[in-house]
Amino acid sequence: PPPPPPARPVTWRLRTPGASLPAFLGVASSSVTPPPPLAPRILRRGLARIPGDHFAGTEDLTTECFDPYAPDAPATCFAFDEKDLESEEAIWAMYGRWRSFYNVKRDHDDIVRRFVHFKDTARRVHEFNKSGKPYTWGLQIMGDLTPEEVSEFTRPKFSRRKNHQ
Repeated sequence: PPPPPPARPVTWRLRTPGASLPAFLGVASSSVTPPPPLAPRILRRGLARIPGDHFAGTEDLTTECFDPYAPDAPATCFAFDEKDLESEEAIWAMYGRWRSFYNVKRDHDDIVRRFVHFKDTARRVHEFNKSGKPYTWGLQIMGDLTPEEVSEFTRPKFSRRKNHQ
């Protein structure tokens, strides 16, 4: 391949007396328009909007927006209250509702075995929600899993060892 052409030296001599950018670029000064005035800028963009920097149309807020003060939607959260925990029969009925809500299919022996874990989880969730914390827990799809099964789902999928070979 042929050798590359020699690099031309770059000079920055625009600040000489009497020089202007249009003259430096070889353009007539009448064809250069001044830049538009700048809108006032706010340094903290998260707190205010800059004029012309946002969509001026109507905002379409859907029901899927997160609102921490909105009640739980019955279609997305399994709802239960204190009367569901009053007796063993009520908890069995709630366990059946929970399985149909999350479409969990189990055989009879598995249902009987997992009911103990479901009952403990439901009581723990209810006690936490009564504690007055600013957030609540829900009875999720893992409500009848054993602690070992829950840790299997929630543990990291990578090794924490530095030198694994």
